[in-house]
Amino acid sequence: MKTIHPPVFPFRGLRGVDGYGIGGFGAPRDEGQRRHEGTDYITVPGDVNLAPVPCKATARGLAYPHNPKLPDLHSLHLQGLGDYENWHFKILYVKTASDVVGVEYEAGAPIGICEDLAGYYAAKHPGSPRKMTNHIHVELIITEPRKVDSALLLPPGIHV
Repeated sequence: MKTIHPPVFPFRGLRGVDGYGIGGFGAPRDEGQRRHEGTDYITVPGDVNLAPVPCKATARGLAYPHNPKLPDLHSLHLQGLGDYENWHFKILYVKTASDVVGVEYEAGAPIGICEDLAGYYAAKHPGSPRKMTNHIHVELIITEPRKVDSALLLPPGIHV
């Protein structure tokens, strides 16, 4: 079975339940109107985002539309290479170099730096008692296309 490299170093586990919801794949969103299509990996701002498989960066952008009152949060799209050529990843809340598109990475290679999503939500909702667990969001799309829980593909021995 194919596995992925944990997409963040150090690996801190998966986001569970916090004041803004559940970080697991398939968790309800918008009062059950849709499902969470990714897996959230706990981070601390400045943690290193790593390539989950051999891949090539295909696009980078913003996770949310630019708002001059809030810091920009970024996104990165990756195309798997070799045995992973039908795998596509979308990673949110990671800052990369501006010239990353077209760069190829080996699994586990540093790609970018994890951003302060918790700080973003605190700034967006000042005074709110709710707290967001800082994390990156990883969507994995394989072949059909279909969304897949990337946490199920972590190597044995990784405790989530």
